[in-house]
Amino acid sequence: MGAGIWSMHFVGMLAYKMDMYVEYDPFLTILSMLVAVAVAYFVLKIVKAETLKVGTIIQSAIMLGFGICCMHYIGMEAMIMGGRFLYTLELFALSVAIAVTASAASLLIAFTLARHKGKWQYAVKGIAALIMGAAICGMHYTGMAAAVMLPYADCRYDQDQSFVGMALSIAA
Repeated sequence: MGAGIWSMHFVGMLAYKMDMYVEYDPFLTILSMLVAVAVAYFVLKIVKAETLKVGTIIQSAIMLGFGICCMHYIGMEAMIMGGRFLYTLELFALSVAIAVTASAASLLIAFTLARHKGKWQYAVKGIAALIMGAAICGMHYTGMAAAVMLPYADCRYDQDQSFVGMALSIAA
């Protein structure tokens, strides 16, 4: 689950087209994946609980949302380029709010569905997975929209740079 979340995030980053030459720091890239795996482990531990209290949902949603944001923004910092990242405060804050809210909804959905049996269980689980995926994408693309890249005067440009092979291998 964590690797799936991270893959969606990283393929989304690779899809971001700019003319600046970009490489990815291997340590930070792997660290962002490990954060996603740890967050997924945390989610699965919560879903296994017998009961889910309101306080647990709030605390867990905050921790999960910040974990998802950490994965995203560590992944952004993994970009090595001839420029600097800045973030617009409003969109940055919105990406955090989306991550926390989506985490709360995901926890409730996952907890409820883990106990749901019946004729429509697979359809309901599929719809819930689409909702969770849309929420994670919403955080990711809001975070990307918050990013402002300021190129250095001596930055390298490569208009033909392609990450299609890398994106396909990550998706696989």
